[in-house]
Amino acid sequence: MNTAYDAVVELWGTTCRVAVGSRAPVQWYAHTEQTLNAHASRALFAPAPLPDAQAAALTDVQAQLTATFRTATVAVDTLHVLVHPPAALTVQAPLQSTASASACRRALMQQAALLTGARRAQALQLSMTTIDAPLPAPASMQWYRGLVLPHAAHARASEWAEAINADHIAIANSAARTCDASASRQHGWHLGVGCHSSHTEYALWHSDSCAYLYYTPLASTPTDRAYFAALLLNRLRLSESGIAAVWTYGPAAQHAAMMPPIAGVQPRLAQLPHSKTMHRLHASDASGSLHPLRWAAVHSVLASPTS
Repeated sequence: MNTAYDAVVELWGTTCRVAVGSRAPVQWYAHTEQTLNAHASRALFAPAPLPDAQAAALTDVQAQLTATFRTATVAVDTLHVLVHPPAALTVQAPLQSTASASACRRALMQQAALLTGARRAQALQLSMTTIDAPLPAPASMQWYRGLVLPHAAHARASEWAEAINADHIAIANSAARTCDASASRQHGWHLGVGCHSSHTEYALWHSDSCAYLYYTPLASTPTDRAYFAALLLNRLRLSESGIAAVWTYGPAAQHAAMMPPIAGVQPRLAQLPHSKTMHRLHASDASGSLHPLRWAAVHSVLASPTS
């Protein structure tokens, strides 16, 4: 079997993380983290023309990616770009299961246009996914999710892919790609909680399928994060459905032990796929910047056999 090499760029605020590695076997060849002068994720999604600071941030991302790629000295098949809310807008809804794919796409695009204020849905690009999880819905309905991208965002990311000769490009919501090794092997529901300084992201999973995404800028303490998690589960009528696990990741994830139970389950730190690989990297990293919970999304992509 040929080894698949991927590059991953994760953008959060002024932080840009880049890694180049293989998925079979899981191996990191190069990785860098850089603080930019402007929010690269906002710049990626902003309408043209960009202010000088945002344009410079995108140029810095490409330079960091290119330098990391040269250090790795491997040919990259796919460039994955991971973005966080609120820069990344996700729309999700139950739609008629008999509707055509084009009709479902139009419905999600109309929702996206309303949320973004776009005058025409045609100004946006949408990556649509069928949700294969038993979320509450009438029998005639099927849940769909879409990541909303301005056309300019894909064009800008494509320039990064061209810079490292990547054959493919995939842009995704970071929360939808961050998985927990032990929970994904369990049947039933589990909840991932991304703990960041300015917001909290929630990813509801069913077995190994990401079912629902949510974020709030109003939760910055362990108690608030648990409160909004309970609200989400109540809204989806899942609070009594037996949540098998609640796991946290991100720069502020270490406070998981201080969070009250959610749906009767005490949150714990995420267990990353192939954690031995990450912990070997972390052990050799004197600065602490490679802490596994900070790189959880990047590592989850490289550890996934279906990325």
